[in-house]
Amino acid sequence: MGAPQQFEAATSIDAHQFLVAERNYIFIPALMAANGLFSLSTGCMTIYVGASSGLVTVAVEPRTTPPATTELDDWEEIGEGDLYADTGDVIVRALMDNPPDLPALTTHGPGNYRVRIHAKGRDLRTDLVAFEPTENYLIQAWPSPVPADAITIKQSDSYGAALRRTTYTHEPSEPRTAPPQRANPVQAPLKRLGELTPPRGHLDYLRHASAGLGFTNGPGVVFPPAEGRCANLCH
Repeated sequence: MGAPQQFEAATSIDAHQFLVAERNYIFIPALMAANGLFSLSTGCMTIYVGASSGLVTVAVEPRTTPPATTELDDWEEIGEGDLYADTGDVIVRALMDNPPDLPALTTHGPGNYRVRIHAKGRDLRTDLVAFEPTENYLIQAWPSPVPADAITIKQSDSYGAALRRTTYTHEPSEPRTAPPQRANPVQAPLKRLGELTPPRGHLDYLRHASAGLGFTNGPGVVFPPAEGRCANLCH
């Protein structure tokens, strides 16, 4: 069996992104890439591009086995992760344009694949429109029945470093503990209404009000006998 073939085409980009996804995948915006190169979601790998829009050059290499070596010197960023293909038709896709004329990456139909992304040139036109391609990408894919975590192989460009600095990653929180118990406040002994001392200036008002309800009109306010209070309140 000969060496795997590579196929290359100019690919449209928008919002700093293009996709490696199934042909019928409905695009859902992904979180930014914590690794500075790509992010993974069900059925899709989002690749992050230095230029804001325009064109990049993408090469694909559909494989049946993992590559024996990685050309570290030829690329600035390299990483890989798993992509599960429900339909077995994973291609390079644009967000807002037709896909480039490239073959599918899934050589064995539906199943789990390992996808390795290589990138260079992302610092050349960062945040600008690339009317001509200045960035290059190589995407290799091969069947991988046993799922594995995404890994980073090489990181060296400034654009990836900026993404890694500004991307939120969840940090384990400190173990939660019960809040400190509040000390019981000192309870002052309750007083009967007749034992309360009204503020100065309100005494005459309380005496007048209490007389209307059958209360005594003494220097303090006290409840009358129960039967008398009922007679005044109920009639």
